[in-house]
Amino acid sequence: MAPRLWRLAYFATIVYFLAIVASYYSRATGFTVFLGLPANSHSYELPVVQAIPHAHDEVGGGYDGQFYVQMAIDPLLRDPGIDHAMDNPGYRAHRILFSWTAWLLGLGQPAWILQTYAVQNVLAWLLLAWVMCVWCPPRDGRTFALWAGVMLTHGLLISVRNAVPDGPSILLIALAVWAADRGRPWLSALVTGIAGLARETNVLAGVVLLQSGTQGSLVRRGLSLGGAGLLCLLPFAIWFDYLRSIYQSDVFSGGGHITIPLSGLWWKLRATTDATLATGLTLGTIANIASLTAFAGQTAGLLWCTRRWFRAGSGSRSWLMVAWVFLLLGLVAHRVVWEGTPGAFTRVTLPLAAGVNAALASAPRAPWWLIVAANLGVISGLMAFAAGWI
Repeated sequence: MAPRLWRLAYFATIVYFLAIVASYYSRATGFTVFLGLPANSHSYELPVVQAIPHAHDEVGGGYDGQFYVQMAIDPLLRDPGIDHAMDNPGYRAHRILFSWTAWLLGLGQPAWILQTYAVQNVLAWLLLAWVMCVWCPPRDGRTFALWAGVMLTHGLLISVRNAVPDGPSILLIALAVWAADRGRPWLSALVTGIAGLARETNVLAGVVLLQSGTQGSLVRRGLSLGGAGLLCLLPFAIWFDYLRSIYQSDVFSGGGHITIPLSGLWWKLRATTDATLATGLTLGTIANIASLTAFAGQTAGLLWCTRRWFRAGSGSRSWLMVAWVFLLLGLVAHRVVWEGTPGAFTRVTLPLAAGVNAALASAPRAPWWLIVAANLGVISGLMAFAAGWI
């Protein structure tokens, strides 16, 4: 196929995504189905939210987007009623960035804020689709498969479906990598620091600063690296200090997601195996197997690309560094991150998926079996987002 036809394939994928998004729209409640506001907790919502027509999760207990959208009503968190609307206020308040953007884009109007927060992940998906073309341009079937593997993977699509910060976060990480690859460490550090206000683990992407191309003496390079590193941490540090004035010691709550290496993954493997033996190949077990296989494929792809980089020195070193950090994060993630169908680990390790695909795109001899294995998360992604099966 000519590049023009592959550009058409990219465009068709975007249209397909938007068509699925449109299917969630309701004339009465707009896109608020994405917010995950549970019916059984309606009385705990902020009064202003209760008064606005919105969709409810009638089956489950909702999802985390319900907390962040209510923070967007008062993004400085001065209303004590917000504490009653969240499961862990001191912890949830760390992730304020996209509550701020929803407030700004919604012009401070509660009804607009709910709709804005619900769809800003869609906008982030579209921007990421464009940014990922830097590493996966519409050139041939290989780059299309790698680009689509990022855009349709479970971690990204479920972030759109549940309006959580992981989708927009990977957009910011991609921009930080782009800046680092172009020798702009301070811009990369600034973007990473801003991303840390969306999710604390985003600051791990600051590892790209280690390959900064700053010229000069060792002392000068050290000072530059240290200054950029501080810039990565500064936005969250300022916000955290503000939260400490509100929540005091409770601002330290909500941790415990890091545990003994491989224990969470090992639990997931045993649980998936037991469920498959007990019930056979159900939709749930298929989703778990596909996502776990994708995680294994991404690990293998990262090892393959790293070995190639050491031999040939080609490829995106920045993406490789980001991917390694988030692989290690996944390996030490607590069981709670791995629980579910397929679980939050697909969102937590989303930078791993993006990094490996970007690295594979720069390797024309990357084997197809590796590309396919690393992107089996598309199966569980479309099962959850397009079909609504899980």
